[in-house]
Amino acid sequence: MTSQETAEIESPTKAVLDSAGASMAIASALFTALQAKHAPTAFHCLRVGQNITAWGLFHNLPMAQLTNFEVLGLLHDIGKIGVPERILQKPSKLTDEERAIMAVHPKVGVEILRSAGLTDSIVQSVDCIGEWFDGTNATGVASKLPFASRILAIADAFDSMITEQRYRKRLSKADALAELIKKSGTQFDPKLVHSFVAVAEKYDSKLHEAVQQRWENHGFIENVVRLFSHENILQYGGVATNSLTSIFHHRLTDHMNDGVIFIDTEGKIVEWNRAAEALSGRSRSVLCHQQWHPELIGMRDESGAEIQSTACPLRDVLATSRFNVRRLSVQHRDGSRRAIQVQFMPVNDDRGVLRGAAMIFDDITRQKNLEQAVQHLHQRASRDPLTKVFNRAELNLQLTRFTELAASRTMPVSIIICDIDFFKRINDTYGHAAGDEALVTFASILKECARSSDLVARYGGEEFVIVCGDCDADSALQKAEEIRKTIAATPLPVLRGKCLSASFGVAQIIPGESGQDTINLADSALLRAKQNGRNRVELGCPKQDERPAPVDQAEPQASSTWLQWLGNRTVDRSKTCDILTSVPQEIAIQKIGGFLDDWQAELIDSEDDKITVRLDTRKAPQYARLTDRDACFTLEIKLQEVEYLPDDERVAAKMQTMITSCLKTTSRRDRRLGNINELMQHVLESMNRYLVGEIVDDKKRQCIRIHSRR
Repeated sequence: MTSQETAEIESPTKAVLDSAGASMAIASALFTALQAKHAPTAFHCLRVGQNITAWGLFHNLPMAQLTNFEVLGLLHDIGKIGVPERILQKPSKLTDEERAIMAVHPKVGVEILRSAGLTDSIVQSVDCIGEWFDGTNATGVASKLPFASRILAIADAFDSMITEQRYRKRLSKADALAELIKKSGTQFDPKLVHSFVAVAEKYDSKLHEAVQQRWENHGFIENVVRLFSHENILQYGGVATNSLTSIFHHRLTDHMNDGVIFIDTEGKIVEWNRAAEALSGRSRSVLCHQQWHPELIGMRDESGAEIQSTACPLRDVLATSRFNVRRLSVQHRDGSRRAIQVQFMPVNDDRGVLRGAAMIFDDITRQKNLEQAVQHLHQRASRDPLTKVFNRAELNLQLTRFTELAASRTMPVSIIICDIDFFKRINDTYGHAAGDEALVTFASILKECARSSDLVARYGGEEFVIVCGDCDADSALQKAEEIRKTIAATPLPVLRGKCLSASFGVAQIIPGESGQDTINLADSALLRAKQNGRNRVELGCPKQDERPAPVDQAEPQASSTWLQWLGNRTVDRSKTCDILTSVPQEIAIQKIGGFLDDWQAELIDSEDDKITVRLDTRKAPQYARLTDRDACFTLEIKLQEVEYLPDDERVAAKMQTMITSCLKTTSRRDRRLGNINELMQHVLESMNRYLVGEIVDDKKRQCIRIHSRR
């Protein structure tokens, strides 16, 4: 230090000594006003003042001079009283105009302190806030910068760096000191930086106790002590805590697993516990005493739309005093989004007067969008060895629980079935290795386009299924169309740069229907997509009026259809048909199994490729309404592997499965055969919806070559 600076410290003027005594009440009142305006700023000023105390005690600064510096630290931001509330409480970054308004606060502080009668040295030091030691950022020259301003600048910058801000993470103590050293000689006085760093590095319990004792003995600081605990408030030594009563309060809330936020009736945050810190990534020291806004934590509703302040549920509680529970999401500071279930509730005193509102929230990210089910699925699911997506067996295992979880959370669930078009041509033209690579690429595109909460599985052959939780039919249609376009625009090297195409069927689970019902509905839509030209998306509609019409209402058709071969209204106790489906026998058996499960069929006989079962309408109430009394049937089902060789040379031959079904009544005394025929028709129609096949007429039969099963 220079001799002039030493003299300034050792020989305080009479005005300084007077300010240390007569102005204490004014200083206390001004600080209380600042705390009422913006508590985070007051808290910062208090820490700066105590850091200056530690520095002054370490260097044996005269007590009167030290008191003058402490008052300066405590009130250096008093001008922020004149900054508009909207700027002080703004949760986002300030605009250039707002920063210009904020920069005026030292001038406002000068007027307040001068009007309060504080010393010229304090007023002058506040007037120099923002000026640099070397004069590059100052209105005057370096030699005119007061000594008190230079130590204030260092203590002020140090506390700002080690305190977490809304849009800047806190620095460690070592990093903050290194930054002070880096800026010494330009922004800061290098000699004072050296002395300040020495205090920070040698700060011990003895000095800490001395600082505590001095601040406890300050007459003007009684209100400060009530507002903030002296214990651990120094940033040299640790993190600030609140009063003794608040310590118990914080201990309670900080040990809760749920996040807790309290706001007062003015909308200011008065509590932000550790669980809330962990969920949001935002510190309590930053957000407490700030004005509450949903954008502080990126709050959104279930649809993903941002929640505006005017529609905030927490503010609604203040207006209505009504309890509310909602599912929302918040954005962590690292950018990730977390799903939460929130209870919004009013907080009343013993007289029933509203004192604020509370938000208690639970992190349900694992449950949201069925992620918990999918994560569990990943732990124990088996995968298709080629494409690495889940296989058919695991899909069947998880489908019921997947849809039940969705139903219990009132979430829509949709199913997408897709099939590579003309896949056999790929194998015939480019080889089976190319076909395998095409399947791998196809599955990879499905996984990339699907969400993390979706289930992608190989259904069989070139057919895949995507189960989409929290997704209605319209969203699933959009997703399927997006996948279709991606596939059609992705060239494959193994296909010499050509692209695949695929057909899609989409269906949404309807209450009361199983997941398998929805797969069947989507499978029907997939067949319709293929019949309508392939490389398209079709929606499966579950409405009764959109199912095939009864025989007596059907229009005559030129080609062979379901209704033609079932259209014979003559009395007959049996009906037989052949159905041709493109899936392998193993998949056809699984589809038939789903149909028989719905009927709770009773097995009568089983052979190599043939089974006989008993069907009873009492076990399938959805069909009983079609007849006036209970009815029983026997159903014989035979499967054969065939090769379909169409006359059209442009259509390649394809291995398919033919299912021969014979349905018979078990009673010859039935007097309502008309009803029975209609019921038998619906039974076979139901089975065909599971198989998604084509009826074999005489023309098709000539193109079929039967193979023995391998």
